[in-house]
Amino acid sequence: MEKQRFEGGPPVTYQVNQSRFIVQAATRSPLNA
Repeated sequence: MEKQRFEGGPPVTYQVNQSRFIVQAATRSPLNA
């Protein structure tokens, strides 16, 4: 995974998008609200 990070770069962007998605999901989740 780390090698792909340095070689490709897209995995990093994917992690960022995934983090944002998790935050949005947690924010929209009625259980957490």
